[in-house]
Amino acid sequence: MVQALVSMYVDLQAKGLVSRQGVYKHYVLGMLASLEGRNEARSNSTDCEKLLAVCEIELNYDSCKEYIQTLPATDISYIIGRYYTLCFPCNLARSQPQEPSWKEPLCMLLTLWIKLVDDIPKQSTDASSYERTGYLDSNRLTHCMSTFRQLLINNEITVHQGWDAISMFVQVGFNSEMIMDTSHFCRAMVLSGCGFKTVVEVYHGGQENLESVNADSRNPLDLLELYGASTDGCLSNLIEGSCDSQALLHKLLSSLSQSVGEHADSLEMIRSGVWGKLIAFSENMQLGSQLRVYALQLMQCITGRNLKSLPNEIVSQVEPWESWYEPGTSDSLADEGSTPSCSITASLVALRSNQMVTAVLPDTSITPENLSSLHSAVSCFLHLSERASSVESVTVLEAVLEEWEQLFSSPKEEYVQPQDSPKEASDWSDGWDDGWEALPEELENPAQKQDGASSLSVHPLHSCWMEIIRKLAGLGELQKIIELLDRASSKHSRLLEDEEAHRLLELLSAAPNCFMALKIMLLLPYEAPQLQCLQTVEAKIREGTASTSSNAKDHELLALVLSSGVLQKMAGEEGYSKLFSHTCHLVGHLARSFQGDLCAHWEAESKMNQKSLLFGKVLLPCFISESWCSKGSICWPGSSSRDGCTPPHPLV
Repeated sequence: MVQALVSMYVDLQAKGLVSRQGVYKHYVLGMLASLEGRNEARSNSTDCEKLLAVCEIELNYDSCKEYIQTLPATDISYIIGRYYTLCFPCNLARSQPQEPSWKEPLCMLLTLWIKLVDDIPKQSTDASSYERTGYLDSNRLTHCMSTFRQLLINNEITVHQGWDAISMFVQVGFNSEMIMDTSHFCRAMVLSGCGFKTVVEVYHGGQENLESVNADSRNPLDLLELYGASTDGCLSNLIEGSCDSQALLHKLLSSLSQSVGEHADSLEMIRSGVWGKLIAFSENMQLGSQLRVYALQLMQCITGRNLKSLPNEIVSQVEPWESWYEPGTSDSLADEGSTPSCSITASLVALRSNQMVTAVLPDTSITPENLSSLHSAVSCFLHLSERASSVESVTVLEAVLEEWEQLFSSPKEEYVQPQDSPKEASDWSDGWDDGWEALPEELENPAQKQDGASSLSVHPLHSCWMEIIRKLAGLGELQKIIELLDRASSKHSRLLEDEEAHRLLELLSAAPNCFMALKIMLLLPYEAPQLQCLQTVEAKIREGTASTSSNAKDHELLALVLSSGVLQKMAGEEGYSKLFSHTCHLVGHLARSFQGDLCAHWEAESKMNQKSLLFGKVLLPCFISESWCSKGSICWPGSSSRDGCTPPHPLV
């Protein structure tokens, strides 16, 4: 009726009449608006079936389909695009799309999308600006989505990856009004972390159905261009400070992690292309050092080397590439024997070292060439240390040296995880006497520990560490030296050589507190300088020049005396009687303090002091065990093993 009415007039606009197509368009858009309103009202739901009313949307589309098909091609594309967006939940962030329950709704959504794509007339797409019209072929997009759906059903694409890909396709593809451009769909898969094998299958699933006889369905250059453009986009967004640029780049790199057999050549070519872009990005001097460090960290994570030195965020999100070889080399980057100067690690360490050093030593530059060998690294560090004259600058150099360890530590060198410090432990039981039954191994047999230390290799950077310790000693920071050696004791290497330990003892001989020097020597695995230091302390105690009152509650000193194995020598030789007597007084003071804390704990049911618990559960049992002679009595200074059962001073 509308068509018959308007056909009576030539100029419809002049008469203010609406055509039949206009009526249909108004009706369809009204139905869409009503459906969008109901869909938005359900946006607060976390139920995937309520949030995704795919069946309702499909019924609505079927009822309007005959009217939609009468509209111009541009209107059809616009309306179907709105149906596309309507299928996708507008509040997906509140839900959990990685749950298995979201798999079936995603398959239903893809089925409806395939149906919608088939209804888009081919003449509605303008391919004049594209090199190959196949990118805008609706038949190709249909096959891409069908392949994607089948991979999802076969669990080759996870539910989380599937929803990420669809979400990105909605945001990128529809916003650019290019629904038919299949490159957007494949790019969304890449940036959602889908494996390279699945990307290839989806891409080829559409390529093999191109109508053009000249199209090459196995041309890897298209995929290289796809990954290259995606990488460029992520790096550009990274420079601009986009909040999600890092996450997308991590997923892109992870999509290339697994090696594939059938498409191995294509994978290697694409990996090389992405790797080259990361290298160019890391070498771009116009970028900030933080961005360049980040790019090098990504490359190091890809190789699978030195992952412990990388941020947890990168290690947890970026998967190393299997069987990856750096272009132009014949050795795998995962090989631990790679030369530091040729490795990504060397460049990363040099750049991070520069960041730290320039804060306290301006106009300082550390290059990968400085780290090309152990000799050049030591020379560079000693040159830097000449300018360090404050505690702050020495602390920075210490951090730099720790950064360099990943380059020069032996690959066979293993590190022992340090046990929880008694200060930090919170699971001590109220029964303080439990510690008498089981002592820590390193305290039960310190002699074996010292014998084992003699077989350890000296740290490759020992001369640099000696320079750090010398600087700290010159600044009077003996406690920092103790903390440094304490951290180093957890590693299977000797921080200093024997000769350096003797030079350190000479350096500490002028220290006002001889007990601090003793603690430093006891932290080193060398018996000769330890005994020499013991003799020096003994002499100062006899002369009355050593202040013993300030060490009345020194848990550190007692722990080091016990763990180093020198207590038996002190207890058994007359030459160390004063020092052993001081140790007994120290134990007495700590025992009295422990008793006071224990009584307060029983009376007020308060929490025990951690240092007191350390003494009661570990140090006191170990002291008695080490002091016990072979005949079953404690040898006190000035007494023999026969009559040494009575101490000259009360312990409590």
